[in-house]
This record gives sequence, C-alpha cells and structure tokens, in this order.
Amino acid sequence: MHYNVLTAIALPEETAIPPEDYERIQVDLLTVRALLEKEPENYVLQMALAELENRLNPLEYMAESLVSKVMEPYGMHTANSNVLWDWYELGGRWYEYFLVKEDCSSAVRGTRARVYGPAQIAPEGYCWAAGAKKCDIAWDKMKERFVKELSQSLREFQSWCLAGEVPEKWRGTAFVTPDGVYLHRRLVYCTDKTAEENLSRANHLMEARYFVNPYAFIGRDGWMGCDNFSAASLDGTADTTWNQTVQNFIDSLPEDALLVSVDCHN
Repeated sequence: MHYNVLTAIALPEETAIPPEDYERIQVDLLTVRALLEKEPENYVLQMALAELENRLNPLEYMAESLVSKVMEPYGMHTANSNVLWDWYELGGRWYEYFLVKEDCSSAVRGTRARVYGPAQIAPEGYCWAAGAKKCDIAWDKMKERFVKELSQSLREFQSWCLAGEVPEKWRGTAFVTPDGVYLHRRLVYCTDKTAEENLSRANHLMEARYFVNPYAFIGRDGWMGCDNFSAASLDGTADTTWNQTVQNFIDSLPEDALLVSVDCHN
C-alpha cells in the first residue's frame, strides 16, 4: 500500500551536486539513453531517463539527499527495529501535491509514479510540484480549487438522492438512504442540510489554512502519523484532531522550510 508522508527540511545556502555524483548520473544517463534507442517504447526506461535528468537539477538532488536522511530511521534496514517502509520516492502518487507559481525557484518536481492518473490541470500561471518552500506554496489557490471540486461532488451526490440510486460504477461503494449519501460507510451528503452546511461538514479541512492532509509527517520531533490518533469516527472527530495537528506542525515551521511530499510503500 502507498501512504503520503510530509517531510520538512532545511535547505543549505548552496545546493550543488558533488562532482563524483554528477559524473555517476551522467554515466547512468548515457546507459539509459542507449537502451532507449533499442527499446524506445519501454515505459520503465522512459521513467528512468526522466528521473536521472531530474537529478541533474541541484535543488532536486539536494531535496532527495536530505529527504533520504530524514527517512532513514524508518526505511528498510536489516538492523532497524522501526522499519515502516520497504521503499519510497519523492512525489510518486502524490507527484502533484503543492500548487506553486510557474516560475517558483523552490519547486521540487520529484518522481512521477509509474501508476498515475491524468495530470491535474493547474490554474493559469501555476503548476503542481511534489515540494516547495512553505512561503512559495499557493495555499489559498489550493483551497479555492478543492472547494470548487468538492462543490461539484456534492451536486452530484444531490442528483443521486433525487434519482434514488447511485450510478452503476459506484454500486457497492456508495448508497442512497433517506438521510442522504453514504460513501465508504460515511455520510458524505445530508438531505436535510443546505449546500453550505454540506460543504462545511464534507471536509475537515474547510477551516484550515494549509490545505493538505498527509498520512503522516516527519519533523524535528520525529514521526507523527494519523495512526497515533483513534480511528476516524463517522462524525469525523478523529479526522479533525489529526488535521489540527498537521496545521500546528506546518504553522511551527519557518517560512523557508522546504516541504516535500513522499510516497511511502509497505
């Protein structure tokens, strides 16, 4: 399974690739390009080429190196009793996690997961990134986009209630009852509430400043995950408590802290 873990790192004043590593990446690039000439449609090689080209960017290289140190206590090591993950990558299934301006100098692209849906469309003048400095992330734009999409989903749920059934592709996952729509055993739309009330109760992030909801985060005090809290209740109490913990964590970080979304697998 894959889990989204938020890491916060402090960038050094200079981000440079050590000469020996730069040479190694160049050699690997030549090897992969030669293989691609023989197998131009090989998706694995295409992804490997994109990853290597990405690492030639000093910021990407530094982010990967620093995140690696942060993740080390929780990764796959023979003598490590705190193993949580067998592998991880920057971005991955959360490759498009933060919204930043197109000319953002602190944007970390990360690695796009091999299994990934259609690219998200960013507002004009913005792009998606796996990481960026806290001060460079367009938090307000992220919330604006999410509220728009959530409103569309709620209108769709309302249409299900009017029809008295859910579309075929949702059967077994979603149900229409006199109370409203249940999705994954949770009431996501109430027939007796207004559009604004449904919007407010539909997501515990509505009042948040930082519009992210990771499975866990790693800061100066180490690992903190939603599993540290009670399982999410049907009324969202546990969700709200966890979200406030995430909000407090990000709020405590300096504005130049680099936030990076990490895709962890176990």
